[in-house]
Amino acid sequence: MKARFLAIDLGAESGRGMVGTFDGGRLVLDEVHRFPHRPSLMGNTLYWDLPCLFEETKMAMMKSREKYGENMDGLGVDSWGVDFGIVDSGGELSGFPVHYRDRRTEGVLGRALEIMPAGELFRLTGIQIMPINTLFQLLVAKDRIPRGGKILLVADLMNHLLTGRIACEFTLATTTQMLSPWSRSWCNDVMDAFGIDPSIVPEIVFPGDFLGHPKDSILRETGLARCAVTAVASHDTASAAAAAPAERGTRWAYLSSGTWSLLGVEAEAPLTGELARSLEFTGEGAAGGGFNLQKNMQGLWLLQQCRKKWDLGYDEIVSLAERARPFGPIVDIDDPCFSNPPDMEGAIVSYCRDRGLEIDTTPGGVARVIYESMAMKYRIVLGQLAELTGSAVDVLHVIGGGSRNDLLCRLTADAAGIPVIAGPAEATAAGNVLVQALSAGAVSSLQEGRDVIRRSFTLRRYEPGDTARWDDAFITSVFNTAR
Repeated sequence: MKARFLAIDLGAESGRGMVGTFDGGRLVLDEVHRFPHRPSLMGNTLYWDLPCLFEETKMAMMKSREKYGENMDGLGVDSWGVDFGIVDSGGELSGFPVHYRDRRTEGVLGRALEIMPAGELFRLTGIQIMPINTLFQLLVAKDRIPRGGKILLVADLMNHLLTGRIACEFTLATTTQMLSPWSRSWCNDVMDAFGIDPSIVPEIVFPGDFLGHPKDSILRETGLARCAVTAVASHDTASAAAAAPAERGTRWAYLSSGTWSLLGVEAEAPLTGELARSLEFTGEGAAGGGFNLQKNMQGLWLLQQCRKKWDLGYDEIVSLAERARPFGPIVDIDDPCFSNPPDMEGAIVSYCRDRGLEIDTTPGGVARVIYESMAMKYRIVLGQLAELTGSAVDVLHVIGGGSRNDLLCRLTADAAGIPVIAGPAEATAAGNVLVQALSAGAVSSLQEGRDVIRRSFTLRRYEPGDTARWDDAFITSVFNTAR
């Protein structure tokens, strides 16, 4: 018998509804709805358009019913982390989620670290200290939370709007920098130090936990029959990593490649020592209840911002970059100047010229710099992972939208000196469905689910080549990249 699950996958640029059909041996994903969404600047604050996200979620439910009928075996929502909305004591929406690139947290990090030193905060949470984290957003927003109110991260907020349940899923909770990885519960030491009222955070649930059923009004509107809403690995990175098609017995790492690049390995517990902190690694929750020890990096964000100026399609950009001169300047993709400049192309050109680096300023030349800089950063991070864990990996699984980029995957294999296996591109939706299938008993383990993923999707393998030139480039550019 076939089981069907609806995955609602909300990304930073777009959202989608994917129906996953599982026949016991293979998984087929069908995109029934895709939509762009953009933040809205209201006054001086950059908000996420929550009504749009909710309406489009219901549209995905309606389209799944139109194509597959009223019966779904489950529904799960994943999203990006850190950003939160507010509900009041009656469960009614009280505040829209503010975008993590909003300027309200400017300068807050310095004030926060006067309250608790960075080393202590990292030791308690295992999370990379970044001003976008929920903790630091709360420092400027906690007084706006009404008495008896709760904060809900984006996927949790969508689950609440669907079912009425107020809860925070574990993998999302780790992104707040307010969760203890040792107890897997809220960290009172952190919240007490920063004056965060513990009553504003909801109960924690875990991947696979049943949340409820869609409200009757939503079922009437969408035409779906009553189905289980499950807490998946609701942080989109955790869902994507769950779908890495790794084989048993291999030493592997994942690279979730999209607007952000997230490169890491699975671990039973995060690393909370000074070396992990100084290298800016983070230990976010994983689908299996452990942790993804990973580095969060700017990813295709640089290219996405340049593309706004160029008005070119991604395939055309790749073609131009293929023809551009290789081994040009390497930029640090995580330099603060690339966080949100008004002109990304100009920021990259200025970065190079300020350091005496010659750059081809055509779109193809700039794109080549971005791709090679990303590949070099991945090489460096893989080396840091080996230093932290005491073990190098044998293969890198590139998942997410960036896995479709043949040039980037090839450059990554060459730079890292290990094979790259690319796919699935829709890893986040696949991981979302996989956790639902686990909850429903359709698969018995995460590894069995990964075996299903490997059988179900076309994967591309890239063997490393031209490694000597990358070794030379590493020696000459590593200080520009890793500083």
